[in-house]
Amino acid sequence: VEATTLSETVLAADPGNADALTLRAAARLASGQNAKAIEDLTAAAAAAPNSAAIALMLGEGYERLGSAVLAEKNYAMAVSLGGHAPASAMRFARFLMRYGRTDRAIEVLEDLRLHGTADVACLSLLAQLKLSSGDRDGATAIAGALRAGTLPGAAEAADRILAAAAGTPSVPAQPAASDAEAQVRADLAAGNWAAAEAAARAGLATQPGRAMLRLLLAEALEGR
Repeated sequence: VEATTLSETVLAADPGNADALTLRAAARLASGQNAKAIEDLTAAAAAAPNSAAIALMLGEGYERLGSAVLAEKNYAMAVSLGGHAPASAMRFARFLMRYGRTDRAIEVLEDLRLHGTADVACLSLLAQLKLSSGDRDGATAIAGALRAGTLPGAAEAADRILAAAAGTPSVPAQPAASDAEAQVRADLAAGNWAAAEAAARAGLATQPGRAMLRLLLAEALEGR
């Protein structure tokens, strides 16, 4: 309430103030007023076209409205404007995962490696995605790179990747996306974290080896 009041006060004097528009948009997203948030963020982007934060929020807003194409455009823009920051790339990759686009998510995270900005969390997710798509060698290579680096937690992440790789066939059969995955992705896209968690756990109860369901469950737990 205080943030909304502050933004309204500023906007009364300066209707195009990007910071105030962004602040009000954040409050509107939090309360589910997604269309109104998009209006504020569009105006804010016009005033501050190089803001990665605004582009990221636009991606979230459009995703909530079901506009996947516009969401992807803005998530990608946020990564570019933000200098390939790990946090933005992770948001983009997880968005792509929610739509079953594992290959594109891998590309986004690989691009982060090329720019030298990938952190342990990004590399760990990249390794998990490679394992889920049958690229055990690629995941093992990431583990090796983590172990050779000096980032905090890198050695532990490498151990987890290698342990997962040890139980993954090098070229597993790639089953079609399950109904459970589709339901979890729909719940995640709508921000229904509890429902997504329940759907993922139900799916894993009958398909315990489903790597993508485990990744989606992790995202649901993170969202809560």
